[in-house]
Amino acid sequence: MAKKRHIVSIDIGTHSVKAAYLEQKHDSGEITISHSAVVEYEERKLLGRGMQVTSDSMKVAVNSLEIPKKSPVVLSISRALLTTRWIDGLPIDGLNDANKLDNIVAFQAESILPFTTEEVVFDYYNPTEKGNALSVELVAARRADIENLLSPLKAINVTPQSVMPAMVAASRLSEQSSSGTMILDIGAGQSDLSIVKDGKVIFSRSFPLGGDQLTLSLSSEVSPVTEAIEDNAIPIQNFDTYENQKRNLLCPADHDELSETTIGKWCQRLATEIQRSTIAYQQDTSSPPVSIDKILLTGGSSRLSGLASYLTRALSISTHIWDIPSRLDVLQVKYNSDFLQISDQLAVVIGQGLAFLNDSVELDLLPKPEKQQIQKVDQQRRMLYRIAVGTGIAALLAIGVLSYGQYQQSEVDDLDQQLQKLKSKANRARNTLKQELVVTQLMKPRLSALDLLREFSLRLSDRTKVALTTFQLTNLNDLTKARLNFNVEANSHQDISNLVTALNQSGIFKNLKQGQIISVNKDRKNIFQVQITCSIKVGAVKTLAEHRYLGTGLQISKTNRPSTEEKNRDEAERENKSEEAKLESNSKKSRKDESFEMEQEENKARKEQSTEGKKGNNERTIGEKREETRWPSVEEYDRMSEEEKAEVKAKKKRLYDKDDPESDALKTNIDRQEYNERIK
Repeated sequence: MAKKRHIVSIDIGTHSVKAAYLEQKHDSGEITISHSAVVEYEERKLLGRGMQVTSDSMKVAVNSLEIPKKSPVVLSISRALLTTRWIDGLPIDGLNDANKLDNIVAFQAESILPFTTEEVVFDYYNPTEKGNALSVELVAARRADIENLLSPLKAINVTPQSVMPAMVAASRLSEQSSSGTMILDIGAGQSDLSIVKDGKVIFSRSFPLGGDQLTLSLSSEVSPVTEAIEDNAIPIQNFDTYENQKRNLLCPADHDELSETTIGKWCQRLATEIQRSTIAYQQDTSSPPVSIDKILLTGGSSRLSGLASYLTRALSISTHIWDIPSRLDVLQVKYNSDFLQISDQLAVVIGQGLAFLNDSVELDLLPKPEKQQIQKVDQQRRMLYRIAVGTGIAALLAIGVLSYGQYQQSEVDDLDQQLQKLKSKANRARNTLKQELVVTQLMKPRLSALDLLREFSLRLSDRTKVALTTFQLTNLNDLTKARLNFNVEANSHQDISNLVTALNQSGIFKNLKQGQIISVNKDRKNIFQVQITCSIKVGAVKTLAEHRYLGTGLQISKTNRPSTEEKNRDEAERENKSEEAKLESNSKKSRKDESFEMEQEENKARKEQSTEGKKGNNERTIGEKREETRWPSVEEYDRMSEEEKAEVKAKKKRLYDKDDPESDALKTNIDRQEYNERIK
């Protein structure tokens, strides 16, 4: 629900009290007149000189309005109780410094007003630039008159927020126009006249002519008021009769009838007062005169039939009864149907209510003590509100903390109960899990030295060419740190190279490194010894398990298979190996050719040795000479210079040529050519 601002606007008149209750929505600013009323005084005394109302009757009328508690109230004051003066020659910078202008106006008011500053309440209005100076209209009222207005409200513990002059309040409903508009509020005891231009009052006047004077004249025709009656103030009992008679009167249009009838004389006097006000305005030099294009009538006595037509003819100015509902429609102010019956009497209360809601109260005659009291009450109210809010928040926090604590405790109790119920199940599940883990560990494929030895043996395709002599294994529990050392004997370099290639392609071994090849003579045969070191691939466990169960019908568990990460790592290692092989292929090509030639020469020498048989003690075989001579390995040969390589080739050539210069391999030209190509 949207929050609303509200205000109760009151106009205490001679005949009745008028009030309206206005509301404004905070979000849209829409204003609604939710309640309005006109309450007449119960006790009125008709005297020869006019009307008087007792304070008790006024209090009863105000109390009958049923003002909502804690609702702000604004009050109007009649133009008849005000004194206005123009103050000229003020400094122009007062427009920008309100405090400075207030002090200057207060100083000037002491010499202008006919009362002392202690006896009056004043405020200024409508600051206007005149040349290089500033002019303001000073509006003042006697403090006693304001106290009389406030007393009925104080009797019901109500202090208004502001006291606004009636003519300024009515101007809030006028249209914005460059020409002058006269607003005539005809009340019971007096009439307030104001001339408005662009929503500002530029002239105002009050004269003692209203509906009570007409009622008094009508009663005098039937029962003349004598001086004795006036002195003794004897009330006339048939006052209501004359009031009802007045509502049915018609302002005559004939000139002779105007002069003869009571209603005609009253209308003529009203027109005369308006003409006098117009002349006074034209003679006023405080502001440039403007033409008056229309007159708007409001107030209870404006209901007199034919009055607007008579004033139009008498003054030659268009005169109308002020249509307040139409003006509110233009201002987008909502109202109910009850408002239409009394709208012609509520121009003042509606105007000052709109001024308060729109924060445009420019003229306020509320005495300072009342203002200070209002401020004090507002401060106390705000303090009490803050205390109440703080207390409420603290109470809510306390309740929330207590409720949250109880909720948490109940949750803990529920969890304890659930844990107790699940405890036995958890123990059974724990025992079952332990058993399953034991079985899983037993079924998990493991790597053993026998598996590795078996895999290595499977790579020895011909054990007459390559044989394993020793085998050493370290850190088998951690495959990332496991290291294997194989000592191998082979008939040739090619057999060793084939073994290394087979191990590389096994899927078990990685990072194979071949040590230095050593040539030894055993049983008159050349044997090549070498040490091969390597590590184990991550997926070796799976591969060995597959090899172990191959042909048995068993399947390796998926949980023990290498992960995708392990497969990718093995694939990356294979790619790196292939790249290294490609990079070294070109550099080792010539080395392999030379190694092949040396192996062919050695094989040829062994063949010749076996063919010839044993010779004499003074003859040495090619194998014995080769045993005495230690030939370099492939790695050593690669590190030799070109001269050293040529020297090794020459030694081998001399050795074979010297031992067997007439060998069968050299008897034919074809063999000689083949031999020369191999030597190269």
